[in-house]
This record gives sequence, structure tokens and C-alpha cells, in this order.
Amino acid sequence: MATVQKITLADRGQDFTEWFVRDGIVIDCQPHQGKVWVGTRLEYPAGPLKEGSVVHMRAPVSGKITTLNYPVESVELLSNEDAAKVEVIGRKWAEMKGMALADLGL
Repeated sequence: MATVQKITLADRGQDFTEWFVRDGIVIDCQPHQGKVWVGTRLEYPAGPLKEGSVVHMRAPVSGKITTLNYPVESVELLSNEDAAKVEVIGRKWAEMKGMALADLGL
């Protein structure tokens, strides 16, 4: 089983503060905007994400590398049990968005 990270972003009033990432791909976004962010691929030019990191990603629409306006507050590695729950949600997102499971690394 691949690991799933919970990336908590600084809250600056945006509609989302948590990304769940598996193999560098956002598989869930909470509490809102999953339709926008699920499937986003993260880039790691400065190494693994940690508190204070800037998130580099491929923009969902253009595919160009860009940065997210919200820095990382924390990165947590989920337990296998919690990761499995998030992967179920990721499969639902794939179905809703008409994506292949492989596009989300699932």
C-alpha cells in the first residue's frame, strides 16, 4: 500500500485547507473544492514538503508549473487504516470527475 499524506495549508480564508496526497497526486481536498484540486500533481523542487514549504504544482487546467498561495502548516503521514478511508474517497472523486483510477495513483 502506498502512503497517503495529509497536507494542512495555512488558512487565509480559502475554501480548502487540507490536501490528501498519494504518490504526489491530490486524491482528496477538504473541506471544499475537491472538484478543482483532485488530480493536481505536486512538484518537489526543494525536497519533501514540511512546515513553511511553498507548494509547487502543475496547475489543473493549464498543466503549467505554478505555486499555491497558501504555505504548508503541517504534513502528516496517515496510518494504513486512515489512508484506506481517504483512498475510498479518492475513488469516488475519480468516478465523479470521469478520471481513470490510475490518474490518481489508485
